[in-house]
Amino acid sequence: MTEHWDEILMGEHRVMEKVLTVLVGQAKKLVDGGDGAKEARGRIAKSLDFYETFMDRCHNMKEEKVLFPKLEQRGIPKEGGPIGVMFIEHQKEREFLKAIKVSLGADESESVLNKSKDFAELVKDHVWKEDDTLYPMGKKVLSESDAQKLVTGFDGIEKELGKGVHERYHELAEKLVNGTCIEPLIKNLSTEVLSAILDTLPVEVTFIDAEDILAYFNKVNEKKYFARPRAAIGRKVQKCHPQKSIQTVNKLLDDLRNGKKDVAESWIDIKGRKVHIRYFAVRDSHGKYLGTMEVVQDITDIKKLEGEKRIIK
Repeated sequence: MTEHWDEILMGEHRVMEKVLTVLVGQAKKLVDGGDGAKEARGRIAKSLDFYETFMDRCHNMKEEKVLFPKLEQRGIPKEGGPIGVMFIEHQKEREFLKAIKVSLGADESESVLNKSKDFAELVKDHVWKEDDTLYPMGKKVLSESDAQKLVTGFDGIEKELGKGVHERYHELAEKLVNGTCIEPLIKNLSTEVLSAILDTLPVEVTFIDAEDILAYFNKVNEKKYFARPRAAIGRKVQKCHPQKSIQTVNKLLDDLRNGKKDVAESWIDIKGRKVHIRYFAVRDSHGKYLGTMEVVQDITDIKKLEGEKRIIK
């Protein structure tokens, strides 16, 4: 199935956001100096190349040459409207990229870092405006025929760029991200906040580590469908089940551990409620098995939902 025009552009936004983390992170390493500075310089240069080609020559051109003219035709103004703002911000992005390249060439590491941070903030704010405001406006005024023409126009921009170039820069982005130690967002949360978030989830979560040790469960002090005593923490999960179910437990864990399955599920009735039970293989960014997460959810009321409820009261 062909992607819708906004899905294509928002998908590119997600790739652009990933590389922002690389750019700023490597700029910090450049400032720190040491053995990693040379490698950081190379990754910064590749990140700038990515933005000049993938973001400006491809993504921005899809908007400036294809999307924006069509939106104007359908009544969304350029001057004094959101389209004009997007044009201005595209130009600011180009100016930042040139400035960062100049600072990088002059070995002005502090300048590279500061300009990279400013560029990242601009791009993140720009992406948010498009995802949250401009694209939804476009979907309201564009017909299905318009949408199909946009996708065709986007394909034309990629052909102008050169055969395989768009895909090659997608691959470059993945290599940059996978080859760089990027701090996870979880670092912004304290243990107290993270624990509160997990306890607030409308599901029961249990985590069994790679050695089949029961390491965590949420809602410790709340009534649950499957009670877990604190004393179970640190025990082999097999010791938490009756002997007759050990074979089933081991097969499930082995299938998740070995990649035969990524998820397994079942559902049962408990006191008139429909309870959905899922098991997820938890892996790191390199695919290494870290453990299994069990998620238990009461879906009785969810099953009753019909139609739509767009406004929360």
